[in-house]
Order: sequence, then C-alpha cells, then structure tokens
Amino acid sequence: MKRVIAGLLNQIRPRTAAKPGSAGTGARGFAIEGTGATVYGDVSHRYRGPSPEGMDPIEHRADAGANAFKIRLARNRGLSQDARVLVERRFAWRGYEVRGMAEDPNLRTFIAYREGQIAGTLSVRVDSAKGLSADKHYKLENDKLRDTGARLSEFTRLAVDDQGSSARVLGTLIHTAFMYLHGICRCQYAVFEVNPRHTLYYERGLFCERIGPQRMNERVKAPAVLLCMTLDRTAMEAEKFFANPGRGISSRSAFAYWFPPDEASGVLERLRALDHP
Repeated sequence: MKRVIAGLLNQIRPRTAAKPGSAGTGARGFAIEGTGATVYGDVSHRYRGPSPEGMDPIEHRADAGANAFKIRLARNRGLSQDARVLVERRFAWRGYEVRGMAEDPNLRTFIAYREGQIAGTLSVRVDSAKGLSADKHYKLENDKLRDTGARLSEFTRLAVDDQGSSARVLGTLIHTAFMYLHGICRCQYAVFEVNPRHTLYYERGLFCERIGPQRMNERVKAPAVLLCMTLDRTAMEAEKFFANPGRGISSRSAFAYWFPPDEASGVLERLRALDHP
C-alpha cells in the first residue's frame, strides 16, 4: 500500500512548490478565523501515522510537530481561490483541462494548510435536483444507486501539493470529507471519477468498487472510470483498523493516515457546528 500511495501522490501533485496561502499556524483548536473555518488544527506532535523507515519514533514525533497543518472549510472567496489555483496547477501539470466551478450550495471545499502554505484540497457535493457532476458521463450508473433510495454524494477536485507529508494530507482530507458525507449528510454512497491509473489506492485502501467503465471525461479531456465508496462499509473497515493494537507498525493501510478515533470525534463535532445546510 505504501507504493500505491506514493504512486498516486506522484500523479496528483505538481512538481513546483505551493505558494503561501493566507492561513497561519496556531494552537490546536477549532476557532473560526478571518481566513476561514478551521476544522482541524494541529501544532503538537499527535501525528499517528506510521514512522518513516529508519526514523526513531521520538524523532518522528518531533518532526511531525514541526510540520503541523490545519484543515479548513472554505467559507469565503479567498480560500476558494486558494483551492482553485492549486487544482488548476495540478491539472495543467498532468495535461488536463480545467474549468471554473460555479457556486453550488451543495458543494463543500476542504483545504489543508501546512505552515501557512496550501498543501491540498478536496471538494464534496451532495446529490440534489441539480444532480452530480459525475452524471455527465455516468448518469445511468448513478441512477441505479438512486433507485435503491440511497442518498448519493461525490468527491471532486482532489489536489495535493505537499511533498513533506503528502500521505497525511491526502488521508486527512479524505477522512474529513468522509466524515462530512457520512456523519453529517447521512449519505450512503460517494462516487467519483478517477483516472484508471489511480484506482488501486481507492480499491485496495478504501474498499471502493468500480461501477462505471472507462470513458473520456470531457471536462478534463482525460480517461476516467467511476468508483463508488459505500460509506457504511468504509466506516466499518476503519473501525476494524483502529481496533487493531498493532496498526502503527505498518503503512499498508490507507487508514494509517486517518484521524485516530479521539481526534475524529472532535473533527466531526466541528463539522456539525460549521455546517449550514
């Protein structure tokens, strides 16, 4: 799984360093700041992911403290602009086209910052009468899920631009989005269009299933398949992972980079307080 994560990160992050964002570092907490709403803030050494090979656990904890980061829910144009710029740079580096995203009350954008620099972003959309962006290429597949009475959602516009702790940025962004969709919105499924080269991470690490064949994504002019995360199953698998006392000795699971249960509960409560349907 470590190689799978590394391969995915090499594909989704650009070669150039991120420009400083407007966010600053501060004490762990959930205060609403001028730049946005902090979902998670960490300047301590509570990074629970596995230690890099050859690094002493104590040294690793100190290093994690130095590389502390925050996750914010974009609540203004400034943060949304940060996310848009990163997505455009990442897409351009891969040779994809990218278009602006219109305002959508069903869309939420999460942004990770490390030491005041943008490190990654991920947006989610809850299904509505307007549908999902994935409906453009996979409406039939999505309608099959809707016909079961389930509430759908989607992941979209994932970009990571942080070489120092990319796996953590990716993991905590996905976990934050997962908690929002599963714990707040009560969705049963999250679909997302993924380049076929990236599917292994999601299928092996997060138990996603391929429900749509490869097609050309006209929005970015690149091939894609449709993956589906069954949120209840992912929650169950994450619970099993964290119930295993030996989980920290290996990075083979994508859940190694999720929030541990004690921190996840705080993030969930903050998401609940920030959400304004």
